[in-house]
Amino acid sequence: MKKTGYTLAQTLIPVCILICIFGMIVAKCVKYGNEQTYISQLKIAYQALTESYMTTSNLYGNPKFWHFSSENPKENGYVILLALSHGMRDMKVYTDECGLEYEHSGLDGKIPASFTSDRIKKNYSRAIIGKNLFLYATGTSPNCDIAYGNSKPLQNVCGEIIVDLNGINKPNIFGQDTYLFYITANGIVPAGLTDDEINSFDNGCNLINSQGYGCTAWVLMNQNLDYLNCSNLSWDKTSCR
Repeated sequence: MKKTGYTLAQTLIPVCILICIFGMIVAKCVKYGNEQTYISQLKIAYQALTESYMTTSNLYGNPKFWHFSSENPKENGYVILLALSHGMRDMKVYTDECGLEYEHSGLDGKIPASFTSDRIKKNYSRAIIGKNLFLYATGTSPNCDIAYGNSKPLQNVCGEIIVDLNGINKPNIFGQDTYLFYITANGIVPAGLTDDEINSFDNGCNLINSQGYGCTAWVLMNQNLDYLNCSNLSWDKTSCR
């Protein structure tokens, strides 16, 4: 009588399938966990910047009165960071490049022309909060008279602050661990608000041709990074589901 049974190959096939499925589940969970970490860190950074801005404004008035020293955007960025440090005891503002040489890429995988290493050295001053939260600031308008949109938050823009949530650690990508804020005479404003005419969500937060500058408001308001997973999002459709 002929014996029936499973060969080694027949046994290994379902095992391999289960391993692949398990690997995909683990990868998806890790990706989701990383995204939730970025969201949480961004909210903390925004709160810290806002509280520091309020503390400094109570002491010296709004940024118009922070005594920008020149038309040099880097020097004005230094003034911004130094002023904000009055509200953050663990902020260290650097007067030099402190030996940290690395670049950030956009969501499209390209390094934004305005944020190469050379442009960082020329236009941005740098600070570190704690061990891993890096800030880059540039003062583009000492008189705080630039408008980025029609709403009050986007009026009276003085400069920009870029937040790298985990410092030199990867991925160093705008819209993932790196985000853009505006510093204005009215407060700290996340880039990408619905009426942002400079870095809108539609044009500034997509995987195809975007530098990722327009993602900040989306993440804070919708608490997701779904733009990394689907391309049909808008302020009327705020998740991939």
